[in-house]
Amino acid sequence: ASTPAEMREHAQRLLADEELARDLGGRAREFVQRSFSAARFRVEFTRAIQDAKKKFGRRATKAAASGR
Repeated sequence: ASTPAEMREHAQRLLADEELARDLGGRAREFVQRSFSAARFRVEFTRAIQDAKKKFGRRATKAAASGR
């Protein structure tokens, strides 16, 4: 929806059409499970930790080289 009025219309449609609401809810649930699964979270979190360690290592090396 691009306006509050359109958002209201969509909300009213979902409230009036239980089948549509269940269908959209089910699709949203599947999307979230695919996109934000525990396995994917572990992979992305591990990658973020590895990146942080690399950046810290580079900073520590620069600081040691500059005598800090």
